[in-house]
Amino acid sequence: MNELESILNELDQPAGDNGLPRRAELCHRGLALVSKETEPRLWAELQDELGNVLTQTSSGESAEDFEAAIEAFERALEVRTREAMPVEWAETMNHLASVYLDRIVGKPAENISTWTEIFPQNPSRFHYHHGDDMKEASNPWKATWHHPPISETIQR
Repeated sequence: MNELESILNELDQPAGDNGLPRRAELCHRGLALVSKETEPRLWAELQDELGNVLTQTSSGESAEDFEAAIEAFERALEVRTREAMPVEWAETMNHLASVYLDRIVGKPAENISTWTEIFPQNPSRFHYHHGDDMKEASNPWKATWHHPPISETIQR
């Protein structure tokens, strides 16, 4: 198993609360081994995962983590376009909108305005698939998305 496969396999495992810094390290290591030009889907998946990890590790205390997460999500959207990858695009847009709602820097009104530009639909009713039935999420930004493991993104 090469280094990239090892990284991706570890990222496919649940992190737990103490494993988030390790996940960020793995994302950075993976991104150092993958280029947007040669493995665009994997590169975008790693960017999205990095953004998610950064929002979870900051626990609302690090503005730098939130800003880095925004940058990672925006980089992921360079590949995850609405036309090319609509499901992944929607997932990353959801993550980006969520970060703007929780953003520490900037004026709250501007952050909410940016959020409404990203997610203009009425977010008061948001459904997500969980198990075999559809459930309504009371908080639309806490809904979980199912996507294949990162290791399945690698092109063989």
